[in-house]
Amino acid sequence: VPFISTGQSLPEVEQPVELTLPLLPFQREGLGWMMEQEKSKHCGGILADEMGMGKVTSFYCLLSL
Repeated sequence: VPFISTGQSLPEVEQPVELTLPLLPFQREGLGWMMEQEKSKHCGGILADEMGMGKVTSFYCLLSL
């Protein structure tokens, strides 16, 4: 998946071992995007999608990495 800011692909990310339920592919993609945003000079961003898609779970994963 192209990373909009740079045109590069998002990194494949593994979910934290503490998480007992598997992340869905789009949740891993969102986690990869959040990880890249945290490394950028702007440090953060807005992840917006449909309600119930797992943004809180993905954010928890970001905090635990």
